[in-house]
Amino acid sequence: MLGPGLVGAGDIYLAGLLGLLLGTGPFWQILAGGVLPYVLGSAVVATRLAAGQLSRYDQIALGPYLLAGALLAKIVFP
Repeated sequence: MLGPGLVGAGDIYLAGLLGLLLGTGPFWQILAGGVLPYVLGSAVVATRLAAGQLSRYDQIALGPYLLAGALLAKIVFP
C-alpha cells in the first residue's frame, strides 16, 4: 500500500507512541485520533497546492498533523 519514501521513519515512530496514548481512551477518541491528522493535513496541503507553494511531488511531514490530531482527540473525547 505504501511506496518507498512516502512515510518517514519519524512519522512511524510518532504514530506508534500516539497510538499508545490514544489506546487508553474510548473508541471514539481512537477513531478521531486516527482520522483527524489526515483531515487537518489534507486541508493545509490543498490550500498550499492551490496557492502554488507546493507541487504534487513534494514530501510533506505528517508529524505535526499527527500531534495536532491526537491532542484534539484527547481534548474533544476525554
